[in-house]
Amino acid sequence: MTYLYGGTILRVDLSTGSIEKQSTAAYADKWLGGRGFNTRILYKELEPGIDALSPENVLIFSVGPLTGSMFPGSGRVEVAAKSPVTGIQGMSNMGGYWGPELKYAGYDSIIVKGKAPKPVYIAINNDSIDVKEASHLWGVDTYKTQDALQEELGDPEVEVVCIGPGSENLVAYGSIQTRMGNAAGRTGMGTVMGSKNLKAIAVRGTKGVSVADPDRFFEICMKALEVQKPLIDNARTVDMAENTPPATWAVVLGNYESNVWDKQKDLKGGHKPFWETHKTRQGEGRTGCFNCQVRCMDYFEENDLGPLVASCNIYGSATWVIKNADMKTWYAVAAKCHRQGIDVLSATRMIAWASELYEKGIISLEDTGGIPLEWGNREALDRVLDLIAGNEGFGAVLACTPEEAAQKLGEGIEPVLNIKGTPVGETNIMNFRARAMGAAVNPRGSDEYRARAGSFDNLGTGSGSKLTAMASSESWEAKTAMGIVEKAVAQKRAKEGDTAQITQFDCESRGELAALANRMISITDSVGQCKWNTVFLNVGIGIELQAEALSAGMGREITADDLIDTASRIATQERAFAVREGLTRAHDTLPKKLINYQMPGTWPEDKVDLEGLEQMKNEYYAAMAWDVKSGVPTRETLDSLGLSDVASDLEKMGTLSNLERPGKIEK
Repeated sequence: MTYLYGGTILRVDLSTGSIEKQSTAAYADKWLGGRGFNTRILYKELEPGIDALSPENVLIFSVGPLTGSMFPGSGRVEVAAKSPVTGIQGMSNMGGYWGPELKYAGYDSIIVKGKAPKPVYIAINNDSIDVKEASHLWGVDTYKTQDALQEELGDPEVEVVCIGPGSENLVAYGSIQTRMGNAAGRTGMGTVMGSKNLKAIAVRGTKGVSVADPDRFFEICMKALEVQKPLIDNARTVDMAENTPPATWAVVLGNYESNVWDKQKDLKGGHKPFWETHKTRQGEGRTGCFNCQVRCMDYFEENDLGPLVASCNIYGSATWVIKNADMKTWYAVAAKCHRQGIDVLSATRMIAWASELYEKGIISLEDTGGIPLEWGNREALDRVLDLIAGNEGFGAVLACTPEEAAQKLGEGIEPVLNIKGTPVGETNIMNFRARAMGAAVNPRGSDEYRARAGSFDNLGTGSGSKLTAMASSESWEAKTAMGIVEKAVAQKRAKEGDTAQITQFDCESRGELAALANRMISITDSVGQCKWNTVFLNVGIGIELQAEALSAGMGREITADDLIDTASRIATQERAFAVREGLTRAHDTLPKKLINYQMPGTWPEDKVDLEGLEQMKNEYYAAMAWDVKSGVPTRETLDSLGLSDVASDLEKMGTLSNLERPGKIEK
């Protein structure tokens, strides 16, 4: 009996048509699931230096041991491949119901290799696996594709993930779309899928999930739900666009132009008034993924544009980023990106970059193909998004990576603001040092959310400093984070006197907190739980509850320290993959414009200097037990984590010579 796991890894080679199955057991103990499985499989099975859009790239979908269980927020699946956006490991995490369905069919991972000679989709029904013709679906949007496959397979309970025309046409930031409105976005995983002529994966499973101790597991799940209840409102997003002052933490205007906007008054209430008018789902308009009481997703239906499920960065990206205060235009942009299968945030950031160039006269109507790129022009936005999805005309410029797009427009043009090739997000990453640090060292590019926990943002000793929304001040995360800050305060006071303080604007402790957050989030992404159900977003569930649930589910005791050890292994393997593909310490940085930049509308302290950033990086690398000078994992660390094969690989490349060894891994 394989408790909590489906038990099988499915391998599909689209070039040869071969389908193979192997046991999950080879990966379960060391890599847990989800992100951990993907990280190890990608490193072992991908040759260094291959083109991300070549048939040799490996596309992996993996669920975690808690996916499909009754543990809160357990509907997640991780998608990985070499990214056409960053050139390192592409990581995308999506929710909905597809991940649990994959588990119920008996699978923990799908590994897709090769390229089909013509468009296909993979149909999974428990033990039955078929690669089917999909030429009739090529060019069809993501909404219609999912409906068509349910009808074609004769089962309305089939769960589908698919790509749209944008990914088929190899837009760099193509996304993979689920029925819930979730997407595996940002790093071009849909584009890799399109490069393989793979339109969709349809899954139906009826096997369920086996649990070693059902009574104990049930009790732990109920305990987790109770922990969440008083904290649920921390995860609401429908009013995000209003950016009520002081808005130093929130969305930014255009290309980091300001934190205030003369059209803020037009967004009174944010998206909420529009939502109240257009909500139709179950009479109240809020919905959520599998087994989630947070229900962070807002369901809309606008008569002329069809349905839209929105959450999080969709709100800020299609309003503030492109300077659009019209809700119907916001809706049209978001819905088109979903249907075309392109990342909403990346697309709007690329459009904002082009609009600024147009406004300044750096590019003209001749460059844009006659499209006037005034800010918030709905007709222009609609035309540009169609061209991006088709990878044609001026859209072929904006469909590229930042560096490629700048090169196409001419010498001397600065690329869109990006980190490791991924366009920056819609929120201010300079307001707290924890955010800046999380963004700089994020293993997938511009996204602070894989090396930063919102619960830690205010930690310190100054006014307003606090540990937010932990289930208990005695929790593992609370004690560990406070221990890091207290150590930093003691060191600072030894140098500067007893009155020295550390606030959210100081660099001390932020690197070590980022290392802690990286590990916490690595675990959440690997067990198959949504981060929005955890202390990451101030909704209470922490690593101790995760460990308890895994222990009851698997029938063996697992501790928080066990999970942190696994997280260290995953993070270090990810770093080794990036190093193998050419990443250096210099890539862990912020866009040049944002160094020493005081954005209008923000507090004076909302500024990151290079010295502080480098100080935080030193602290981060040391806490991860990597070489401080280079950011490369050391042999000592790799050996201690059971990654001696990785150490040998890096040694052959010459990256392990003359490295500092910081010693024991900090937990």
